[in-house]
Parts: sequence; structure tokens; C-alpha cells
Amino acid sequence: MTPQTPPIITPQQWDRCVAAIDEARVTELPRWRSWLRATVYLLREQRAIGVYKDCWAFPNTDVDGDIRSIHFRVQPKAPNEKATWFHSPKNAKIHPLIYGDTLKADRIAIHESPWDAITQIDKLNIDPFATAEWSIVSTRGASNAKTLAEIDMGLGSDIYLFPQNPKSGSDGLRLF
Repeated sequence: MTPQTPPIITPQQWDRCVAAIDEARVTELPRWRSWLRATVYLLREQRAIGVYKDCWAFPNTDVDGDIRSIHFRVQPKAPNEKATWFHSPKNAKIHPLIYGDTLKADRIAIHESPWDAITQIDKLNIDPFATAEWSIVSTRGASNAKTLAEIDMGLGSDIYLFPQNPKSGSDGLRLF
């Protein structure tokens, strides 16, 4: 990014998304995802999750640390429909969602889904922001595996790939 190119989303705009996670939201997310409340508090404290237009959201942060868009999930209108994901503003370049320091991590876990990445944080009771034991990454979908090319990873790190449940005949996360 050049000095003339400002971030698309200001820190203040993202701060409003983070601040929208009130106690009702802290209760809602663990019920829905079967997480500990402590996981939601951790993510909120680290500014790693927010609420945008009444939807759960994640910052789409580039390699310079600037938030390029807000990646948010819109609830399905009918029970048999899938949720949809959008970026605001539209057409923003997609960057991987990274929890922790990939250069210092002993282990790097790569997931397609942000929810699956956070579930690993929750179920293993790890804090990738405070320790170099793990860094957790989400490509934000199998079609975004190419975003992994922008991540600097430690040479001695063990890397674990966790594809989302692929459909029959699909290879899930495609890296090559």
C-alpha cells in the first residue's frame, strides 16, 4: 500500500462494529456456535469480531494492517437456505483472516471458514494473540485459498490444513 492510499475502513468505523457486541450478543454467539463466552470476550478484546448492519462481521485486513472491508454474514431468509457473506464496500480484495503471528507460531492451522477457525481457538482453549504456540488462519472460503500466498509463515512451523466439509467430488481447500 502506498502512503497516498488510505484504508477503506477507518479504525473508528471498525471500533463501532466491535462496540456493537453487547452482553446480549456475547450470550447469543456461544449459544449458536457452542463456544465459551470467554472466546467471544477474547475476540472482542482483540477487535477480531464485530457486528455490522446487525450481522456478525470480521475485519478484512491487508498485510499492512489496514482494514480494507468489513466481511459480514447475512442470515438466511428461510430455514433451508444458506447464509450469504458480503464485503462492505463491495469488490474489496479478499485477505486471509489471521489470529496470532504466523512468523512466530510453532503451529499454523488453516481453515476455510472463520467459524471453524474460531471453534479451534475455543475447543483447544488457546489464545493465539498471547502465545506463539498457535496461529489460526481462515481463507474465508475454499475459493480464496490463493490468499495464503500473502502470508509470511515461520520456516519451522508445523502447518495443519482443515478443509470445510467438502461436497461429494470436491477436494475442499485447493492449494496447488
